[in-house]
Amino acid sequence: MSGDTSDSSSYFDGREPDELIRAIVEKRPGTDGKITLGLHFIDLESNKVFIKAMPPAAPSCSTAVSCGNHVYVIGGMRENDANFRGYDGVNDVFQLDLKDLERGWRKTTSMLFPRAYPHVLAAEGMIYVFECMGSESFGEVYDISGDIWEPLSPPPEAIDIRVVCVPVLDSSRSRILVHCDASDTLYAYYYDRKSWVCLEQKFSYWP
Repeated sequence: MSGDTSDSSSYFDGREPDELIRAIVEKRPGTDGKITLGLHFIDLESNKVFIKAMPPAAPSCSTAVSCGNHVYVIGGMRENDANFRGYDGVNDVFQLDLKDLERGWRKTTSMLFPRAYPHVLAAEGMIYVFECMGSESFGEVYDISGDIWEPLSPPPEAIDIRVVCVPVLDSSRSRILVHCDASDTLYAYYYDRKSWVCLEQKFSYWP
């Protein structure tokens, strides 16, 4: 069963959305027949699927992540023919309150740096953003309660970590696994103590 829940602000009814749902971004036909991006939410208890349109101003190649009672759409890119790459990364962040869906999307505090194709993870009230294609900054972290973005320092041993493969959350050990494509090194970032550990210097394959 699926549908748009823009008029269903009481859908969650006191449950904890972060434990019950997952969100994916998918292209779907809009009302005008054009292909648009939509967030598909899956209730892991009832297997019910519902759709929520992406923020109207959200750029392409942005990333969605759920954290607590909110969903965030982060970064992306906009076309720019004057740029040799043909696009500019953006630092926009949009927020959707899952307890108040009727309010809709709102723009919230922007990231410190523009990021196209960002890799995003959420853990313990923090959102971690990594750039997979090179940026002025290796990564940054958002404290939801304080509404503050701060730079995330790269591993101290890393010489060139501009290209990061998809990070993996290992919540049972309070860490994020990060693979550096340039050096094939596998690192673990322990977010409970804000420190890096090199796990393997030559970990050549990362999905």
